[in-house]
Amino acid sequence: MLILVTNANPLFVHIKKLLYRLADYIERSNALHLHNDAIHVENFLCELLNLVFSWSLDNGNRIKLNQDTFDLFDGFLNKINKSCG
Repeated sequence: MLILVTNANPLFVHIKKLLYRLADYIERSNALHLHNDAIHVENFLCELLNLVFSWSLDNGNRIKLNQDTFDLFDGFLNKINKSCG
């Protein structure tokens, strides 16, 4: 269920900025081989996408640790890369 906000445009702009900031932080952390936050972000994005789109995604790493072929799945596969490049 989506909650409509009267002044939604600034809210979406703010959310977008926060997601870009998160992506930049994860990219910089991974460059230093600090991957713990990337693991938490995979779980966060999985839950966020489930809430926003009413999907039933699951994190592939819960089935097999360090799953290298896919990250999120629900009848289709999605690859979430730790790097933006």
